Amino acid sequence: MDDQLQALFALFKNEQDREFIEEALQIQREAEQEGIPLRLLGSLAFRLQCPKNAAHFEALDRRITDIDFAASTQHRDRLLTFFQQRGYTVDENTLYLGGGYRYIFENPRTKRHIDIFFDRLEMCHTVVFRDRLTIDNRTLSLADLLLEKMQIVEISRKDFKDTAVLLLEHGIGEDDRAINMNYISDILSNDWGFFYTFSTNLRKLKDTLAQFDSFDEGEKEIVRQRIDEILKQINRWPKSPKWKLRARIGTRLRWYRHVD
Repeated sequence: MDDQLQALFALFKNEQDREFIEEALQIQREAEQEGIPLRLLGSLAFRLQCPKNAAHFEALDRRITDIDFAASTQHRDRLLTFFQQRGYTVDENTLYLGGGYRYIFENPRTKRHIDIFFDRLEMCHTVVFRDRLTIDNRTLSLADLLLEKMQIVEISRKDFKDTAVLLLEHGIGEDDRAINMNYISDILSNDWGFFYTFSTNLRKLKDTLAQFDSFDEGEKEIVRQRIDEILKQINRWPKSPKWKLRARIGTRLRWYRHVD
């Protein structure tokens, strides 16, 4: 394990969390050796992207419960073989019902589940990352991670925790060196439903911050300011004709996909 990974590993104080990151990094390393890029999303990705504020995950009791990877459909068959060769079992239902965009594997020893999302995350809204897997060498990009959380209609406290720490650690910008607001604004300006869910969740997060006792007032203010900046930009970004037509209907018609 190189020095950077050793430093990141040291941030995981809980033994179960450490086991998750060990397994995830081993899988990622072995897949890379076979020419298969895997990028983390979900709670592990937020941990790896926020080392300066790792203490907040502990203070907020944000435990890791699963391993989620993003991958390209061009490696789908190879990944099925990759995991089966290592003793993982595949959920057969996802092979046929997931539309080819999601596989679920189980570690027979630990019973931990590993989700692989191919090209896109299709939940309440769709986050397409097909051409964005090389932006970061460990996780999806910061912008894609923010979209991942803010697309959840029935969003939970744990998702607010992850998002708050991400917004504390990283500023917003016009490219992928920060949270790329040009990229996010382009997506939301063509999809009113996603825009509505995204902006509603950010406003809820702003209100929820008061409950996060581990954040001092200065940190809360940083997150509030970044939320305000994000909302300002997505509101002023030019909207497509499709967006404007859908906005007229609003919430009278369901604007998101049901997720089981």
